[in-house]
Amino acid sequence: MSAIDAISGQYASQANASATKLANDFDDFLTLLTTQLQVQDPLDPMDSSEFTNQLIQFTSVEQMISQNKNLENIAALTAFNGMNDAVNYIGRDITVEQSNATLTQETPAQWIYELEATAFENELVIRDADGKVVHTLQGQTDKGSHSLAWDGAIEGGGYASPGVYTLEVKALDADTKKIPKSVYMTGSVDGVEMEAGEALLSVGGFRIPLTQILAVTAKPPATGTI
Repeated sequence: MSAIDAISGQYASQANASATKLANDFDDFLTLLTTQLQVQDPLDPMDSSEFTNQLIQFTSVEQMISQNKNLENIAALTAFNGMNDAVNYIGRDITVEQSNATLTQETPAQWIYELEATAFENELVIRDADGKVVHTLQGQTDKGSHSLAWDGAIEGGGYASPGVYTLEVKALDADTKKIPKSVYMTGSVDGVEMEAGEALLSVGGFRIPLTQILAVTAKPPATGTI
């Protein structure tokens, strides 16, 4: 089975079902027509215009079903092209606007936070999936973008368990007013999935539509000595 055939299988083909039903209905129609012609009164034959109109209706329905099949093929081809485009992201780091990031044993949870003005103070709060605070640290106060890679270290020593964590940025000015900010998650694309004809990137357990990607960076090649 080709890739495009596999994607086509995700579409519930109403056109094929309709075509099958139309063929059965047309067989019934021809059987009924033949029977009525056989038993009609030769001196008072049936009006053929009604059957002609019904034949015209069958033809119109058949044409619409054919158009629906063509649309399904176009949709499958579009999804296939989207899958091809999405595969190119595998192994690359992407950035999306969300405050959740995944911590694993191999990779830290990574965020980017952007301040719209210089802050007087800035506290970064990391929470677990239940909303419990697991770590706090001082953030950058300069206006602009700043990155944070958290390896799981927590207060009191030790490390947090792998999982999804949320970054909260509490940036305040000298008058203790909140400074507008944005939080982004960065992570490596490790797979691609299709859902309802849309390609979704798998990033640390998150499923990210291509339309939400804000930045893409290639990972540096591995280095070492032989």
